[in-house]
Amino acid sequence: MQFIPSTWTIYRTDGNRDGRSDPFNIFDAAAAAGHYLRMAGGNLATNAGQVTAVLAYTDLLTPQFEAKAALAAADPILVSSV
Repeated sequence: MQFIPSTWTIYRTDGNRDGRSDPFNIFDAAAAAGHYLRMAGGNLATNAGQVTAVLAYTDLLTPQFEAKAALAAADPILVSSV
């Protein structure tokens, strides 16, 4: 996930607890991406929340994503093994 400066200012996170939030640090960027998607999607335990989170980042849903989302709604345990 890439951050523009204004988005990083809002969602920046110190993912590795080194006292800095750096968009070029994988730990910080990953934690900030999770924060961004969680705030955008609401309840990420639901299919609707996951789709909302993805759509907040991109409006392009691939058929593979849609198929996996449908599987997750039906059987979350099955999807974790795919």
